[in-house]
Parts: sequence; structure tokens; C-alpha cells
Amino acid sequence: MKKGKFATYNGAEYEVTTQQGGMVVLKSHEAESLLDGFYRVKQFISTDFFIKEVALDDINRLYTIDTYARYNRELYAVYYDELKKCYRLETDDSLAAHLYDFEEIALDHYRKYVQPHEIELVEHYETLR
Repeated sequence: MKKGKFATYNGAEYEVTTQQGGMVVLKSHEAESLLDGFYRVKQFISTDFFIKEVALDDINRLYTIDTYARYNRELYAVYYDELKKCYRLETDDSLAAHLYDFEEIALDHYRKYVQPHEIELVEHYETLR
């Protein structure tokens, strides 16, 4: 599930970790990125990843991706819960929450855990450059 800022560079898609002063830092989880000038960032507990700083002018496309879940014909904010191995839907729509058995977790904020087969993930792209 993709959320955040991304760029295409040399024909591949990368996550953008920072953008400042005409430069962007690209992040990859693929070791093959080393062949394209990325360098390894060692992690103590989690998996290593690879980063490279490139000029914004060298980026083919810069965009954001936000992913939503379609559940009962409505779109909801969606997050993947690694511990439960399912998706968490969130909304501030009290009527939808009541109709579809969401639990209230704060004033006018509701959530529901669902299995992958119960939803359709919908990616929304917004071009930045």
C-alpha cells in the first residue's frame, strides 16, 4: 500500500524521503539500486534500505500517492496493521460508522478492522512536477 511522495528516476519508481533546494533524496528497498548509485543505510533491527540524492531536474516525474479503501461503495482512510495482518479503516462520518459497525475511538472519529478481501485499495495520484 503506497502513501507519500514518489518519483520516477531512470525508469524506476522510488519513495522521496526529503526534498530541499532543488534536490531530492530517493529511497529504495531493492539491492539492485546499488548499481544506480544508491548507497546502503544499515538498520539495527529492520531491513536495510538504499538512498541517493539527486537533482530535481534529473527526476522524470514527481508525485504523491494517497491510498484509500473502498468498503461498501464508500472511500475511507486506510492503514495496514502489521500486528493484526489486516487493514484499519478510519472515518469521521458518524452515519457511515453507525451503519457499518465502526467503533468510536475519539469524539467523531471511528475505526474498523477489515480483512484484505473485504476492501478494494484505490490509489490517488497527484502530479507535483
